[in-house]
Amino acid sequence: MCTRVAKPDGCYYLGPADDINKFMGPQKREFGPKTGLVLYQYCRGIDDRALRTERERKSVSAEINYGIRFTKESEMELFINELAEEVQKKTSGTRHEGQVHTLKACLGEAVSLSEVKKVISDWTEAYE
Repeated sequence: MCTRVAKPDGCYYLGPADDINKFMGPQKREFGPKTGLVLYQYCRGIDDRALRTERERKSVSAEINYGIRFTKESEMELFINELAEEVQKKTSGTRHEGQVHTLKACLGEAVSLSEVKKVISDWTEAYE
């Protein structure tokens, strides 16, 4: 909340209560009384919302977000099969079991390993 006031050094000191009240006045107008109260409580570790531990899983995914370079087609096939097995394990016993799985692969330009700084391969699956 102090970021605009604190520029350019990034620090803003709130001193005595009068200074705090002077600072908080515009914040109440900006956020409104309800949000202001919630933020006030959160800052003090007060959160009376019910804790939800059980949530319905909306999707299942397995992603590899770093460069993987294969030298042989058999290495690629093995990797894709292992990734598919991982997704199958995750979907086993869920409402996603038995649905269509899509595996997407992003291929980069073929260059030598010494030229590559970072190549990103993106592996995901979606449900239709």
